[in-house]
Amino acid sequence: MSEWGTEEGLTTRYTGKVTDAYFDEGQYGGTLKLTVESDDLDSGETENWYGCGKGVAVISDQEVSLDNMKGGKFNSASGVGSLIQHLLKDERLIGQVSSKGGPDKASSYIGLEAVWELVEFENTINGEKVTYTRMLPVAVVGEGAGGDDGEDVAVPQWLVNLCTESASYDAFVELALADDQLTAELRKLVMNESYWDFS
Repeated sequence: MSEWGTEEGLTTRYTGKVTDAYFDEGQYGGTLKLTVESDDLDSGETENWYGCGKGVAVISDQEVSLDNMKGGKFNSASGVGSLIQHLLKDERLIGQVSSKGGPDKASSYIGLEAVWELVEFENTINGEKVTYTRMLPVAVVGEGAGGDDGEDVAVPQWLVNLCTESASYDAFVELALADDQLTAELRKLVMNESYWDFS
């Protein structure tokens, strides 16, 4: 057999925990870099990169400014936006990071433990369809940080009022997540769409 040849060698799925996180200013703007340790990888760890998007200013390796962004949030099409959207799909994933601070703080991501998977995206750039991939958290590991899902949580009146005053579930979630009164337990309840009725 000839030594000339190649093999894929691209890991498309592994279980791992974020042990370090920082923002870096590069040629194409700010990037969130997550160091993930995993027994599934030959090297024991890897670094996942997520573009912050245009308009996001890097303040330091631990913080970015979202002042120039609509609504003060990451654009959903950016790398960090995709990361956030995948975390929001499971309250046990978002619960691991949201209690530590906002998505604009690198330290918020440290400790996130998940099943990571290479997810394919398709987008149109300058009229041309392009396909690209990102390594994203797709499932919790064991119980994650969500705790016992069977535990009853008392719903405070302010949260009930917020629900009845909101036009949609998405509007309710946006307001609830921005409220200082939202605890980690209430956050899990808010993220359970089937609990709330917007019919």
